[in-house]
Amino acid sequence: MFLEDYKDCECIVFAMGCFWGAERKFWTESGVVSTAVGYAGGHLNNPTYQDVCTGMTGHTEGVLLLLDSKSYSLSSLLSVFWESHDPQRISPNASMQHRPQ
Repeated sequence: MFLEDYKDCECIVFAMGCFWGAERKFWTESGVVSTAVGYAGGHLNNPTYQDVCTGMTGHTEGVLLLLDSKSYSLSSLLSVFWESHDPQRISPNASMQHRPQ
């Protein structure tokens, strides 16, 4: 795909704990063109895994969704988020990058 293939796309980021499990929940949703994982927020540019694991960078793990602006439902995406994420059930031992945003 080339950049012009994405001209009608929009992006959204969800942070709901560990990004590996979270990313796959969106793969089959209507209108999701692509997904990517990374770190959101924080105050350090281009942090490494080791940087984020210190808990000192302020980052959290996030899932970026590239969406076809004509065929996605924000309501459906939010349903996936809330059905998969309960901020009340975050483990007290969870590392900083796994906290909800």
